[in-house]
Amino acid sequence: GLDCPVGAAFLDGTLWNLPGGVGAINANVSQAKPYKAFCVFEQPPDGSHWRHLQLFDKRVDGVPASQLVVRAVTAVGNYDYVTQFSFGPAGGVRVGFEFAGYM
Repeated sequence: GLDCPVGAAFLDGTLWNLPGGVGAINANVSQAKPYKAFCVFEQPPDGSHWRHLQLFDKRVDGVPASQLVVRAVTAVGNYDYVTQFSFGPAGGVRVGFEFAGYM
């Protein structure tokens, strides 16, 4: 889809209803609704994790780069926000926060 690629796994969150007024959260667990809060997928970034060129036979060895991505898209009023955590194979973590709504 638009926010998460086809084949992504989804992690559920819980949506609590506002029964009658703003600020009044319904604490009845049986009325909570699950929704797809996060998607998890593998994404190939540009480049390689490591590579090496053999000088004598011009053979290239290496491992393509990959990263595990956990993404959440939230809507607050008329504004959409995309929060993304990217985990690299060497233990690096990148956090991204993107505005995606109408101004």
